[in-house]
Amino acid sequence: MQTQDVRMAAIGAHVVELLLLHHTSIFQEVRDQIANAHEEFQRKQEFLQTFPAMLKQPVMTDDAAALGLVLAAYQRQVDHVDQQLQSSASNDHSTHVVFVDDDVALWQSFGFRESSIAANFTAGGQLLLQCVAYFIRTDATACQLLADRVHEYNMGEALAALALVLLNVLKLAPTPDQPVLDFTLLSMEPFWDVFGDPVFFTKLFALAVRVFDYNWSMSGRPEFGRILEETEAQMTWLLQRSPSSVEELVDDWL
Repeated sequence: MQTQDVRMAAIGAHVVELLLLHHTSIFQEVRDQIANAHEEFQRKQEFLQTFPAMLKQPVMTDDAAALGLVLAAYQRQVDHVDQQLQSSASNDHSTHVVFVDDDVALWQSFGFRESSIAANFTAGGQLLLQCVAYFIRTDATACQLLADRVHEYNMGEALAALALVLLNVLKLAPTPDQPVLDFTLLSMEPFWDVFGDPVFFTKLFALAVRVFDYNWSMSGRPEFGRILEETEAQMTWLLQRSPSSVEELVDDWL
């Protein structure tokens, strides 16, 4: 028995010796994985820090020019259809359709009520501009939604509020108590995987707009503050379900 113990001890010592001699090659793959994970974590931190920063970056009128073209194109389509319907209804009598040529008036016709285009993005900055651009360009009925609510609330203020709600729900908004984001804690959140999508925020914003509008339309007497709180609660609930992607989260809501 003692002989066997000695033999096993010798084998163990030899294994340790081999590990010490060849530890560089043996553990290289593990070290590479750890290094890659650390680099990815650092990149994600830098990426996520851009969102509260973009909120403070001012929007110039020229920044919104491309988005204005999309709104103008939608308006021309609507005006063309209206003109055809009016022509048919009037039995070929002459009709007159008013086209909105002024840029500010164009934006106001979609609920952005400020006296300058840039002023509509004061509260949301470049982050809001990117969100609105994504929503309008990827949702075929986005312009119709904006036009339908033109007399119900200030669209610029509403969309800026939704962007702020998202930052809070995603815990990306610094607070007086925590001015620096704690990414170690954030990485433990059930929605951490969602951050792997480079356009996760604009996708979630588009969903938040839809959730907000649904709540608004289903309320007999909608109040902006209450509808915003309901939307925040629903977005929080969806994100706490550990979605692997934004698309999965959208499917959960639908």
